[in-house]
Amino acid sequence: MTYQPYQGQQYPGPQHPGQQYPAQQPPAPAPSGGTAITAAVLAILGGVVHLVGAIAGALNLGSFVSVMSIVISVGVNPLLAGLLIGGGIMIFLRKPAGRLNVIIGAGLAIAVYATAIVFGAVGVYAHGIMPAAFVMILAALPAVATVVLASLNSTARWLAPLPVFPAPPFGVPGYSLQQPPYPGNQRHW
Repeated sequence: MTYQPYQGQQYPGPQHPGQQYPAQQPPAPAPSGGTAITAAVLAILGGVVHLVGAIAGALNLGSFVSVMSIVISVGVNPLLAGLLIGGGIMIFLRKPAGRLNVIIGAGLAIAVYATAIVFGAVGVYAHGIMPAAFVMILAALPAVATVVLASLNSTARWLAPLPVFPAPPFGVPGYSLQQPPYPGNQRHW
């Protein structure tokens, strides 16, 4: 018995012998990892800078002038180092959570630099020397670039899990017919 489609409905695939299957669309090109890898390298380098700052701050605790510099050197720098280095490594391992770590770490670094610019500029302005704020702005530029690169859609696409396609149904033309239809039902003698 043959089944007839409802009026206006068509079944996929060939309807008559000799007829071809419809052409499939080529898969979308794989996203390039350029922005993600650059963000990861910048994050790891920034994390190393903050790790060195944390170590130097811990070794020079007695020479700090303000409580804020102690908090940043010993409290915030290790946190930034952990977020940035860990996030950079996770991006290299193509884990989407690494992107979030890098964005949070670099964003927090920008906030620390902005705070240092504001409070440093007030103190430096009173002494008539302005290059310290300029140095802080230069130090913040890699963190800004890291946030921008990690936030881009191409980074998210590169980190997205690859789709898992199911095995083709048994007997579809173009596929090997030597494999059984259900590999789990093989007998092992």
